[in-house]
Amino acid sequence: MTLLDNLNQEEIQHLYELFFGPILVKHQNFSYLDNIITLLSKPNSIKTYLDKLNTQEKRVLEYLSRFRIISETFLKEKLNIILDMPLFLIEKIISVLIAKNFIFRRGDSLVIPQIFYMIDPPDIAEEQMPAAEGEYFPKAMTDVHNMINYFICQGFSFSNQLFLYKKDFQLTEQMFDNYAVLSGNEYNFVSYFFANAFLSDGQRLNLYQLKTFFAMNILDRAMYMLEIISPNMYSIIRHYNQTGKNVKISRECLFYLWEQTLLLQEFDYAPLRVTFDEIIKFLVNMEIIEQDGDQCIIKCWTAFAPTRKSELKISTNFNLFMNASALRSDQYVPVLFADMKNYNSIVECEITENSVRRGVINGYTYESFCKFLKDNEVVLPQNVDSTISQWFEKHGSYYYTTGTVFFCNTKAKAKIIQNLIDNGYVKAYELKKDEVYIIPEEDKDDFFRFLDKSGINYFSKEPNIRKAIKRNKVLDMESVLSGE
Repeated sequence: MTLLDNLNQEEIQHLYELFFGPILVKHQNFSYLDNIITLLSKPNSIKTYLDKLNTQEKRVLEYLSRFRIISETFLKEKLNIILDMPLFLIEKIISVLIAKNFIFRRGDSLVIPQIFYMIDPPDIAEEQMPAAEGEYFPKAMTDVHNMINYFICQGFSFSNQLFLYKKDFQLTEQMFDNYAVLSGNEYNFVSYFFANAFLSDGQRLNLYQLKTFFAMNILDRAMYMLEIISPNMYSIIRHYNQTGKNVKISRECLFYLWEQTLLLQEFDYAPLRVTFDEIIKFLVNMEIIEQDGDQCIIKCWTAFAPTRKSELKISTNFNLFMNASALRSDQYVPVLFADMKNYNSIVECEITENSVRRGVINGYTYESFCKFLKDNEVVLPQNVDSTISQWFEKHGSYYYTTGTVFFCNTKAKAKIIQNLIDNGYVKAYELKKDEVYIIPEEDKDDFFRFLDKSGINYFSKEPNIRKAIKRNKVLDMESVLSGE
C-alpha cells in the first residue's frame, strides 16, 4: 500500500496540477505520478502548499486525512460536532479543498491523498477488570422511563434537530429538575431518542414501537437508547462488553475512538449534536461508564433488575399513583389515558376527558383500558368507572383509519381470517364482506407474523417499507482499532 494508491489516474493528474499547475505538452515518457513522487522526496515539500490554506481549512483537511476515502453522507454534521464549526463553513471548506485539488470527490465519497498529514493513531492500552457487581438499575433509567411518559401525555412536537422547543424544555425542567439525575441538555437526548424511536411520520405516536421498547429488559433499553443517540459510542461499548469484563481505557484513547467511529459511522438520519464530554457525562449517569481520574472504565453488566409489576392506585378524584422506579412492561400505558402531574418517588397522574380523548386518538381503546385494570387488579371507584366509560364512548365511537388493505380471493379464505379476528388472534376490520379487510399500521406486524406462524400463505403487491424499530449499522471495532 503506497501513499497515492487510493487515487485513480484522473485524480493523480489533478494532484499534479496542485503542485505544478496544468501541463500543456507532455513528452513521451512523462508520468504525473513519478513527478509527484520526486517532489514528495524533498524535505518540507508539502508544507509550502499547506501554508496556502487557512487554519480552519487545515483543521478539516487534517481530520479528513485520517481516511483514504470517506462517505460524504452527514459528513458536514459529523465535522460540526467534532470541530464546532458552522455547517455552512464546513461545506465551503470542503468545496475549497476540492477546487484546489487537495481532495477529490468520487461519487458520494471524498478521496484523500495520504501525503498532507501523517497521523499515527495512539496505542489503545486496555486493562480488563472484573465485571460490574450487582444488578443494572440506574436512577437515570427511571428518569428516562418517566420522561418518555411525560412526552407521551404532553404530546410535544420537536424541532428539526428533534430537540424540545424552549417552552416545552422549561416545562420538562419544572417536572423533573427536583428529582431527576439527568439535567440540562440530557433532556434533549431523551427527546431525540423519543422522536426517533416512537414517532412515526408526522410525529404520530407508534404504540407498537413503545410496546417493543418496554418489553425489553432495562439493560437492553439503555443500550438501545445509546444506539439511537450515539451509534458510534454504542459500537465502542458493545465491542468492549463482548469481553465479559469491565475495561479500563484512558480518556484520551476513548476520545480518539469516539472521533474515529463518529466519522466512519453510517447514519440513517441526522446525528445528534452531542460532544464527547456530554456523552461521557450521560454515560456516567447511566452507569455504563465510570470515571477514574484520566481513565474511563467501560462497565460490563452481567445482571439487571428484572421487569416486574408494582402497585397501581386510582382514587375517587381520578388521580392515578404508581412507583416512579417501577420496571413494568406496561409502564407507558397509564399516560395513554392520563396526564402526568408530579414526578417524585411516586408518580401522580390525573385522568381527564381530554387525556382520554388523546388516548383514543393515539389508538387506545376502552377494551384495552379495562384489560389494563384487570391485569393490575385495579378496581375503579364506581363514579370513576362510569365517567371514564362515558368519555371513551363519546370520543371513540367513530373513527377512520389508514392501514394495509388485505384481500381474500374466496369466501372460504375470508372465513378463516374472520375467525382469527373474532378469536382475538389478529386485529383487522372488515371493509367488504367476505373479501376485503383493513389492518391498522400498528397491528400489521402482529397480523402477518401470526399468519406466518399459522402457515397461511399470502403475497404482497407492494413492498413493505415499514420498519418496526430503528437500528444504525454497528461498526467493526476490530478494523477501527487496527487502523484499517
